[in-house]
Amino acid sequence: MKSAEPVDVVIIGGGIVGTVLAKGLAEKVGLSVTLIDAADPQQNNAATDDFNPFTDTRVIALARRTVNELSDIGLNLDDLAKQHNGELPPEIKHIEVSDKGHVGLLNLNSRDYHINAFGQVVSLSALTRLAANASSAYQHIAPAKVTRVNQQNNSVEVLLDNGETLSTKLLVIADGGRSGLAEQVGMTKTSCDYHQTAIVFNVHTQLPHENKAYERFTESGPLAFLPFDSEINGVKASGNGFSVVWTVETDAAKLLMTLTPDEFTQALQQAFGYRQGKVLRVSELASYPLALTKAQNVASHRAVVVGNAAQALHP
Repeated sequence: MKSAEPVDVVIIGGGIVGTVLAKGLAEKVGLSVTLIDAADPQQNNAATDDFNPFTDTRVIALARRTVNELSDIGLNLDDLAKQHNGELPPEIKHIEVSDKGHVGLLNLNSRDYHINAFGQVVSLSALTRLAANASSAYQHIAPAKVTRVNQQNNSVEVLLDNGETLSTKLLVIADGGRSGLAEQVGMTKTSCDYHQTAIVFNVHTQLPHENKAYERFTESGPLAFLPFDSEINGVKASGNGFSVVWTVETDAAKLLMTLTPDEFTQALQQAFGYRQGKVLRVSELASYPLALTKAQNVASHRAVVVGNAAQALHP
């Protein structure tokens, strides 16, 4: 089955990069856009064997400029409060940077820079759902996988696993680099393993976060605390929650993931210290191996690669 009319742009990948790009190109530029994603937008529970941007458990810190840019295209983060019982995404007003074992530290306050906040912390899945539901100006095909891409002189043909073939003037690959489609259209990539793993989880602390974020450097890697109130074991944080990214060497990460909750909390407390008092609760853990992946060329004939598909960095 072939689409009746070619579209200006086909975007592969329905994560936050592809979704925001589809909305912007369709609404702000006026192009005809089709977004294709392998993940099921109706899925509610995180899958253990696949990546779904609508169930991603990670949290992201958006810089102030990014928040403003999203607002300019009609994605106001205040609207996320509708998904979270009226709670607004926490702002980052203070940042503390420290180096374990060293006396000095750096404290940043947004007021010193005459701004209200450095940025905001949001759930990645909630942000993706907000973006996906904010526009009907483009066609969204999901779940569907791309099986083949054919570059022609005046178009690109995209064959889906349901037998449908789409024709487009420009193909945008925004799938995070997991599919190998970039290589299919002539883009080569290099990869360098950091030999580190990021352990991602939420915590509740004894003291309120007061819109403060922490970046603590340790001998095994950086440890970041971002203000984010989540529910852990049926208990909802009340201004004392954080989303944590703990980067350690891969072998050490494997060991940490096998610890009991009490043992893990003790190890975390030792690495972070008592800046927020005691760590009261820790959520389930997720881990992500870290590598530098970079496309040597981000464009080929009628195709471009964007987002993590173009370059994935240490967080």
